Amino acid sequence: MEANSGDEKTYPYGPVCTFRGKKVPCFCCNSESGSINSALLTAMLKYIDDKQVFDCSTGLNPFLLLDGHGSHFELEFLEYINFKESKWEVNIGLPYGTSYWQVGDSTEQNGCFKMVLAREKQALVTKKNESGLPFEINKTDVVKLVKNAWKVSFARVETDWKAVLHRGWGPKALNMNVLRNPEILGTKPNSTKDLIGMSQGLTSKITPTDLNINEG
Repeated sequence: MEANSGDEKTYPYGPVCTFRGKKVPCFCCNSESGSINSALLTAMLKYIDDKQVFDCSTGLNPFLLLDGHGSHFELEFLEYINFKESKWEVNIGLPYGTSYWQVGDSTEQNGCFKMVLAREKQALVTKKNESGLPFEINKTDVVKLVKNAWKVSFARVETDWKAVLHRGWGPKALNMNVLRNPEILGTKPNSTKDLIGMSQGLTSKITPTDLNINEG
């Protein structure tokens, strides 16, 4: 098995990231809708914990910065990050819109990945056709295709740093660049009057006496 595992072999496996000298294999998952959900997000954090990616012997919990997507407020996820054994410090501190702030969604990174992935798909079906195999892409082809495209897109450190800088994460400190985005600034209230109007539109119709604030 070991002799047949790795790049250009029978079992190529997915991309591997290196974090502080520790190699972390990719985590594969999917949902019926094709979108992130609470179960997948919880499984991702559990995978990171199981691999002991972060050193928790310091007494510090891992920190996760998220936006307001609905999956971040579901019970399964909230329970996991609040268990003593798997405690994560999670902050909902970003505008809701991954295209603005996620490093992997930058035009340079994502665009390059999609272009290379298209070439890899074409090369694969051409090779299959020449070998007398069906001219199609199967589920079992996906991980290798992603791995090959990953090498020349998301795995490039130089462009990673560039994307990190433009997103506002560094390189030395948070610069809040995402909050200077014109489209995000356009949603900012222009005055105290606007802010009051917005808050009135969000007023709950449930009375405090109907809320369970004592247990559970």
